[in-house]
Amino acid sequence: MKIFYCKTCMAKNKNRLTDAKAYTSSLLYEPNVTYKSINDYKGLLFEDKALTAECPICKTEMQDSNMDDLKEFDRITDFGNYSADFLLAMIDLKKNDIIKYTNQINIINAKAEEESQKRYDEYLAQQRAEEEEKNTVRCPKCGSTQITTGQRGYSLITGFLGSNKTVNRCANCGYSWKPGK
Repeated sequence: MKIFYCKTCMAKNKNRLTDAKAYTSSLLYEPNVTYKSINDYKGLLFEDKALTAECPICKTEMQDSNMDDLKEFDRITDFGNYSADFLLAMIDLKKNDIIKYTNQINIINAKAEEESQKRYDEYLAQQRAEEEEKNTVRCPKCGSTQITTGQRGYSLITGFLGSNKTVNRCANCGYSWKPGK
């Protein structure tokens, strides 16, 4: 699938192309608009490589973006700039100066990878926090994490506190319980 665009409709709908969802909602799959509402159309269209595309609104011939890969388009709209002017400039760069285009797309790809790594790091931090929370000993009575562990009981022979049994004791409410419960 190729991505075609209508400069007239993109110029008319610039204020509606404010984020990645706005771009993807405009990617109508057929000129007769069978899959999405015409109200979502903002100047972009998917079309089979063998067909020429006609704008469903103004009926002018649409321009080929030279982007055969949706990932490339997504990277430009997600991590480059949401401006329709930026997308058109990147399309022109790809057509006219592939070296500058490659440099720009490399910058965009680096930004995408950085964002992906950031989201992954946040996910790992959340997983660690959840695991730590799950492994934190809490008082079954009041939920406090201020727990002390010590010996229980009083020996008649020695007169000292502490038999062979270990207990957890809540420093907040004083409740005692056997470890592992």
